[in-house]
Amino acid sequence: MTSEKHHKSGFWDKQGWGFGLSVTTEPDDISSTPRRYGWAGGYGTTFTADPNSGLVAILLMQRLATGPDDFEINQQFL
Repeated sequence: MTSEKHHKSGFWDKQGWGFGLSVTTEPDDISSTPRRYGWAGGYGTTFTADPNSGLVAILLMQRLATGPDDFEINQQFL
């Protein structure tokens, strides 16, 4: 899943797809290393795993995202 065989997402410049999850293909504002994968849901639940650092993080919450500012807690968590 973290190899170069994942599919381009089509709407995120630095993300791809693998096994139904988002895969970071290039460093971005959240991860300085590629190969991080996971998913953030519309109600705030977030899962991410970074094989480079051995870190796995899960944020569970029920908060409807109605705009870009609603993802601030997710950014702070990651």
